[in-house]
Amino acid sequence: MDPYGQRIQRTSPLKPIVIGAVAFFALFATFRLFQVNGIKGNIGPVPTKVKRILTLLAIETDYLMPTTQALVVLNGDSTVSGSVHFEQQAPGNQVQITLKIKGLTPNALRGFHIHASGDLSNGCLSAGPHFNPEGSTHGASNSVVRHVGDLGNIKADASGEANYVFTDGVISLSGPNGIIGRAVVVHAGTDDLGKGGNEESLKTGNAGARSACGVIGIA
Repeated sequence: MDPYGQRIQRTSPLKPIVIGAVAFFALFATFRLFQVNGIKGNIGPVPTKVKRILTLLAIETDYLMPTTQALVVLNGDSTVSGSVHFEQQAPGNQVQITLKIKGLTPNALRGFHIHASGDLSNGCLSAGPHFNPEGSTHGASNSVVRHVGDLGNIKADASGEANYVFTDGVISLSGPNGIIGRAVVVHAGTDDLGKGGNEESLKTGNAGARSACGVIGIA
């Protein structure tokens, strides 16, 4: 389900290619089985063997399809709650991020990051630091040097809600920059985007406490 209660269908531009390859292999396997068994005059078992091959191929095909949808539900000790939906049509493409968050300070900017761990056993504190596989310093989402998890600030409207869509070209739903199983954290303060002039700014952007968080799962 997406943040608006609508069912999400997982799609990928690679699907026709994979299905075509599976169909070709299945036809080839069927031909070979008929050829071999036909010579022996034993055609009966062929459909069962082909069915087993197709079942195995169908299972493998599911693993070949890249994840295109992800969702996180946000909760915490504050008033902040909501959900974030991620969509990436193919590996390497921009990720579309749809926010539906409430309980924010009206008209405020609040730090919004992907953190390294999906461990929330001690609340948002146990989610670890920003997701930073390259060991970079903290920056804005449009900075050349940034943590992979640096998504800048989200902007609340006059009612304390953030309901809008934006994109990011660094995070991914798969591969080295994959965010599945990690945590989204909404902070209590504004991210200074690494421009605060102190050591903490280059780590966290001085974004303050962790108001709400949630683990990113496949949708």
